[in-house]
Amino acid sequence: MSVPFSSQTVYVHEINLTEVQNLYLHVAVDKISCTVQILTSSAARPVELTVDSGSSVSILPKFFYEKYFRGEKLQPPKVKLVTYSRAPIPVIGCLPATVLKK
Repeated sequence: MSVPFSSQTVYVHEINLTEVQNLYLHVAVDKISCTVQILTSSAARPVELTVDSGSSVSILPKFFYEKYFRGEKLQPPKVKLVTYSRAPIPVIGCLPATVLKK
């Protein structure tokens, strides 16, 4: 797995649904998250990720790479990432890593 890093934060403020969707959680939360362990050839780091079931990748902020994985060489992305509306997501590189659920 490669973890892409982005230098830009993109916020979504509105979602238009074409039909009624029922969402239910037993407790009031403003996000669903999970903790994972990111393992590279020289480091291991626990990370709390926000779950986005519509995304096929997890993007970590640039500061996280610089703080914890600076010694690891980033690889160029194999695909171009875009938002739901097809706007490009700038990626500085992908970190070869193993990600384990804690």
